[in-house]
Parts: sequence; structure tokens; C-alpha cells
Amino acid sequence: TVIVKNLSQSSETDTVFLTVKGTCRVVQKLKMLEYYDEALKERKLILPRYGELFVPERNILRKWLILRNISPGEFFGFGEGGPDTSIISDQRVECLTINKMILAKHDRKK
Repeated sequence: TVIVKNLSQSSETDTVFLTVKGTCRVVQKLKMLEYYDEALKERKLILPRYGELFVPERNILRKWLILRNISPGEFFGFGEGGPDTSIISDQRVECLTINKMILAKHDRKK
């Protein structure tokens, strides 16, 4: 189940989530290049260099990388918003949503 899709473009950028029950994961979709290494006789997956153009004759695979597991009592929504980054869960999760402005006001009162 997707909880928040594509954090960098989500309407939830002003929200912090406190996980109350269940666990979820921060995942990022990566584009990888697949090719066959003739010398080693095996299939290879590599990440493209920053700004590298994808060569059409290579296969492009999309893989999900787990960046972080989130347990009850932990927050998310503080900077996990890289490109193609989402919050997902395999089970029922209960989250409390808190506006970041409220947290900032509370923090200044200390």
C-alpha cells in the first residue's frame, strides 16, 4: 500500500507523519542499466552516472531501493523527499499527521 507517493512532489510536503501502529518503508525508485559482460559471461546492473544519458541499446530496469524502515513511534516527512521517493507498507498502518508549522511553533517555545 502506498502511504505517500513521490514525496518531492506530494501535497503532503507540509506534513510530518508519526507512525502509531504498524511499520512502513521509505523506498526510492532507481533506474539501472542492464548489460551482458562478455568477458565475465554474466549479466550486470549498474547505476548511471549523474547526468548520463541512457543509451537506447541498453536495457533500462527500474528497481526499488529500501532507504529506511519506520517503526511505531518514529516520524517521517523530514527530508525523505528525494526524486521518486515514496512511503509504502505491506500491512495496515496508523499514522498521526502533524503540520510542520505547528511543530516549528512548539519548538520555538522552548
